[in-house]
Amino acid sequence: MWRQVYPQWAEKLGIEYDIKARDYSEVMAEKIKAGEFSFPEKEGPPVTVTFHDSCHIGRASGVYEPPRELIKAIPNVNFVEMSYNREDAHCCGSVLTLVKDPPVAADVGKERLDEALDVGAEKMLALCPCCQVQLRVSAEKRGVPVEVVDLARFASAALGYDFPDPNPEVHKQWAVFEAMIELMTPQGFADLMGAMWPELIDAMPFGMGPMMRFMGKIPGALETMRPLFPILFPRLLPMMMPKVMPVMLKRVGERITMPDYMAEQMPELMPKVMDNLMPHMIGDVVPLVMQPMIDYLRGRKKG
Repeated sequence: MWRQVYPQWAEKLGIEYDIKARDYSEVMAEKIKAGEFSFPEKEGPPVTVTFHDSCHIGRASGVYEPPRELIKAIPNVNFVEMSYNREDAHCCGSVLTLVKDPPVAADVGKERLDEALDVGAEKMLALCPCCQVQLRVSAEKRGVPVEVVDLARFASAALGYDFPDPNPEVHKQWAVFEAMIELMTPQGFADLMGAMWPELIDAMPFGMGPMMRFMGKIPGALETMRPLFPILFPRLLPMMMPKVMPVMLKRVGERITMPDYMAEQMPELMPKVMDNLMPHMIGDVVPLVMQPMIDYLRGRKKG
C-alpha cells in the first residue's frame, strides 16, 4: 500500500530492491478491467455505500480510483461519493487519538460519518485499519447510524465468504487503549503513583527511602525539602522504575481490564513506554505528586 513510504525506508537503510508495493485494490481493478475477474450476480436489495480515502492509500500513495472501481464492480451496490473525497477527503480523527485527545478524535470522526449520512450511505468502506477503528468508535460514541466496513471484507462477502464481525473485538481493544492513554497523562500517572507509595519510597536509591520516612516523622521537615523535589525526582525516578515495575504492572491490571493476550504483552511494553514517556512528562508529574507523597510519609494517607 505505502509505495511512497517503503522506498523512503529502503533508501535510509541503504537497501536495494526491485519490488513494487501495490494495494490489492489496484490489482483487482486491473483484473476487472481486463475481464479476468468478476463478482457473481447476487439477488437482493441494493446497499448504498461510500468510500473513505485514508491518508496512506490516498494522499501518500495517490491511489484513488482502484478502490472505487472495485466497489462499483460488486453487484447490488449503489456507490455514492461524499462531498469531500480523494485529495480533499476529511480525516477520520485517528491522529488526534494518538496525541491523547480521544474525545476530539471522536468528534472529527463524527464529522466524516455525517458526510456519509448526508449522501444516504448505509455503509462506509475503508482500507486503512486505523481509520476503520477510529470511525467505528466514533460511530458508537456519537451515535451515528453508519456501519464502517473493511473493503476487503465487503468484497469477500460478495464472493460468498462469511468472516466474523470485528466490531466487538475492536471496541474491547479500544477501551483498553483509551484507558491506557488516560493512565499515561500526568494526572493519570500521578494517581498511579499514589497507589504504590510504599514501593516507590522503598525503591529510592542511595538509602533515601529510610531517610524520607524518618523526615516524615519530623514536623515541617518534608515541607522544607519541597523545593528539592522538582530537582530530585527527574533524577531518581528513572532509577526507581525498574524496581517498581512489577507492582506497577499489577496496579495497571487492577485498573484496566484487558484481554489475556494484551496483558501478556504488558511486561515487555510498559518499560518501553515509561522510558519514552517519562522524560517528557516528569515536569508535569512532580507538582502533582509532591503533596500526596508528603501526606503518605506523614501518615495522613495510606499507600
